[in-house]
Amino acid sequence: MAREDETNLSDIATPRRKPPLAGISVLDLGQIQGPYAAFLMAKAGADVVKVEPLHGEPSRTRAKVGRGASLPMAMFNANKRGVTLNLKIERGRDLLKAMVERADVLVENFAPGVMDGLGVGWSVLHEVKANNGALALLACFALATGEVGAQAYPAKPVRLLVGFAPGSGTDVVARIVTQKIPEILGQPVLVENRPGAGGMIATEVVAKAPPDGYTLLMMAAADSIQPAMRVKMPYELPRDFTPITYVGAGLFILSTHPSVPARSVKDLITIARASPARLNYATTGVGSSAHMAGELFNSLAKVKTTAVPYKGGAQVAFAVSSGEVDFAYLSYTAAKPLLEGRRLRPLAVTSARRSPLMPGTPSLHEAGLTGYDRSVWYGVIGPAGLSKDVVSRLDAAIVKAVNTPEIKSAFLDQGLVVDTTTPSQFTDFIRRQVEQNIQLARVAGIRKE
Repeated sequence: MAREDETNLSDIATPRRKPPLAGISVLDLGQIQGPYAAFLMAKAGADVVKVEPLHGEPSRTRAKVGRGASLPMAMFNANKRGVTLNLKIERGRDLLKAMVERADVLVENFAPGVMDGLGVGWSVLHEVKANNGALALLACFALATGEVGAQAYPAKPVRLLVGFAPGSGTDVVARIVTQKIPEILGQPVLVENRPGAGGMIATEVVAKAPPDGYTLLMMAAADSIQPAMRVKMPYELPRDFTPITYVGAGLFILSTHPSVPARSVKDLITIARASPARLNYATTGVGSSAHMAGELFNSLAKVKTTAVPYKGGAQVAFAVSSGEVDFAYLSYTAAKPLLEGRRLRPLAVTSARRSPLMPGTPSLHEAGLTGYDRSVWYGVIGPAGLSKDVVSRLDAAIVKAVNTPEIKSAFLDQGLVVDTTTPSQFTDFIRRQVEQNIQLARVAGIRKE
């Protein structure tokens, strides 16, 4: 799935203007709200110097300045600088006073009494230089931007929920993706497993979460099948969510047992048409992704092959490799050792295009089933109502993370290929997947629970 980024015409049409706070020097002693106030001023062109005390009380702050900064400091633009001072010694306090004297704006927001205990409290700093005018400038700036009391996103750890057990495919993908995102966002991203009800428990939690960007879901292809299987759902896809980005997918390999006299997809279709319902294929259960792949094959090829449910992927692989069933739609990792041992014959991959994992094997679309495209895909979504800024921040961070060589390599190890979309493309994709699954389940006569 190709990502088609949209050009922001306002960026082209709007002439460059001088930043509103260009030339203003800001000294930030803020421990809590201060970093964000300074961040806003840096965005507006101010020259911000962030000062942190060195170690001990009250020096244990939430972020270190300079290399490795991981909180809002990491979001300052190029005119941010950092200084660490030991305020327990006289030289450190003198340096601080000298910096205060030269600053146009002073931001101080340590816990009450902390700076006083070090001999550089607010009253002392005011004696060095009256800052009432500068503080008025800060207040006016905050009011003008509408950011009073706000915090830069993200200001705390982000939860990424997984609707399946630890070690499942969705869980593995979530843990791979989150290896790189924290260093981009500047906050931890915590994977939280909420298994049950085919992934619906975690999905419902995200649907009902506040739209603040701190509760997200690693969505899987299986989640888009649930509306086709359930009479009643506690949420609606994609209406009750904000899709952020598709991150990648794994393919199925349509593989036959060597006893099946088919050397191509065309041969398999010919056999199926000659003897309706004779051929059978293994799935991991009614309504599973592999089952839907088989039903789409039946629909486009205008044939009838019979789905045989098994308890899991290992049982499916054994069934087709031992000849219990004629063929199966296997994941790359499950099929690879069986193909290498010549215990199975690959006829096609289920992705729309040939896969870099199986470059010598045609896609079903290429083999004559026009429009065939099924995969085990993954993406990140949040609750409905996420702001455009939060979506843009998350989208940019996730896309940057998954396109690093390390994550691409880790995906390939799992039989997956990195692929990203814009939020609007992902929304449309989810809608199409839900509609297709409902239609396939109806044609296959699958009864909703």
